[in-house]
Amino acid sequence: MTSIFRRKARRGWTLKYRDGKGRARMRSFRTRELAENEVIRQRANPDTGDRRNLRGHAAEWLASGKLHLRPSSSRVYLWAMRKHVLPALGDLPLREITRAHVRDVVRRGLEEARGNYKIVARLFNMEPRDYKRFLNFLRKHDCQIPFKDYR
Repeated sequence: MTSIFRRKARRGWTLKYRDGKGRARMRSFRTRELAENEVIRQRANPDTGDRRNLRGHAAEWLASGKLHLRPSSSRVYLWAMRKHVLPALGDLPLREITRAHVRDVVRRGLEEARGNYKIVARLFNMEPRDYKRFLNFLRKHDCQIPFKDYR
């Protein structure tokens, strides 16, 4: 969403918008008309932004070395991604993954685990101490599904 506003103690107008990668950006213009013209230009020629899919991003993430994982942990992460996440979300561009997609992955896990979130966490190779963190993540992002339907 874009907005044009005047900042206190400054001359000119500020345009606040999100770029093609979803990052917040701000630009200043001398007149409101110039800022409005920029909005029109951006809508006519939208930036394509980051079009990587989850499969490519996951491979890059695991190969980046930023995780400082042991080889055995890296294999486990890769297995969990291949088994559960990539079949459902792998070919989607990152920006198009929605709550509905995440709910679908959780629903599949609940079907396989017969409604037990602890088993779902184990299916995703999460440590037992991360179980509450997993549930809190699902609640916070409105992705938790009633487990009783799968028992």
